[in-house]
Amino acid sequence: MNQLRRRLLVAVLCTVLFLIVLAATIAVSLPISFRYGNTPGFSLARNVVIGGAALSAVGLLLVIGMIAIPAALQPGTRRRKFLYILPAYTLGFTLTGAVLALLGIGTAGNFIGIWLGVGVLLTISAMLVALVRTPLGATTLRRATTAISLTAVASLIAWLALVGIVVIVLTSQPSTLPRGGIGQQGTAATATSAADGQGQPAQDEGGPGGRGGPGGPGRGSTSSLPLLIGTAVLTLVAVGEGVSGLRAQRSAREGVVAATTALPPAEYNHETGRAIFTALVLTIGGLALSQLVPISHTNPPVQTSIAWDSPQTASLAKRACMDCHSNTTTYPWYSYIAPSSWLLASHISSGRDKVNLSTLNTLQSSEKQRLPNDMAREIRNGSMPPSDYLIMHPEARLSVAEKQQLIQGLQKSLSQ
Repeated sequence: MNQLRRRLLVAVLCTVLFLIVLAATIAVSLPISFRYGNTPGFSLARNVVIGGAALSAVGLLLVIGMIAIPAALQPGTRRRKFLYILPAYTLGFTLTGAVLALLGIGTAGNFIGIWLGVGVLLTISAMLVALVRTPLGATTLRRATTAISLTAVASLIAWLALVGIVVIVLTSQPSTLPRGGIGQQGTAATATSAADGQGQPAQDEGGPGGRGGPGGPGRGSTSSLPLLIGTAVLTLVAVGEGVSGLRAQRSAREGVVAATTALPPAEYNHETGRAIFTALVLTIGGLALSQLVPISHTNPPVQTSIAWDSPQTASLAKRACMDCHSNTTTYPWYSYIAPSSWLLASHISSGRDKVNLSTLNTLQSSEKQRLPNDMAREIRNGSMPPSDYLIMHPEARLSVAEKQQLIQGLQKSLSQ
């Protein structure tokens, strides 16, 4: 492997590692956002971190595309053609998942999350293999090197903003937020109910808004240690990414490209057809293998039955709710064919976890009291039924009058 390839490979690995460490740092530092969300400069720095990370991820996708497309068009034997097509194929798989997410398909459960996670892992792996094993021209390598160098600039911006967050956390007092933190302002009004009848704030010992939770500013101790450790590790990775990008750019300027990359002009029309045919073979093979993953089609026992206030309410609930929010699911024919079976299983699992009308006996009294209003809110704002569920279940699409009738019926039936 020539010097430019090797340095480009190291730069790509450093970028991938940077994004992983940055995502982990953001995840473990979420309690910091609850405490310092209103501190001057914190929101701006956080948005810059997210924006820089997004630009870095987009830059990495561009690098993958610059490598994947020329690799897919390289001539070779049938076996090698499968190897050459993999970066472009896995990239298309990942982008398909991103489009599905934008369309709201598979977002109700963990279906789209698993799709994107597997897609990103396969795409990065295929690209790294292509950098090592696939013949690539000098122009392709130089363009990819330029793109990865610009990606390093976006990563540097994200790192600087994260350092700014560290400075804000270490030099500022926690901002005053409503009890319950970000996204729970609705609990602020109820937090002043008095156990002694004199309007003193409620003393919650646990949970996000209580003494031990991250949402209670000035209460408990939200440690900044995870943020500091993540930033320290990210600093090392950022230095490695910057140095490797500069070294790769220097090799590209010096024209350090092995003679083996000087390929004859590819017959693009012929190779494009072969690439499409190979992608179809991979798709058919993948769909065949996916049928081997078993999906359960049995329903757990019904523990509680609802006494509906009217047959109309029962019919509307059956159409729009019961397949995912009860233990009386009806499994259609496409629930036996992957990947639609996976999507449906994800819907059912997520729906039962949130609200299961067949196990109301397991809910606490406060949860039972909130349930009718919570369901009414989801129906009114169009969150339920989900848009992707309606694609295959058009009968679940309710008119405005039917939504109102269902809401009133649920409130009467569940309040009994």
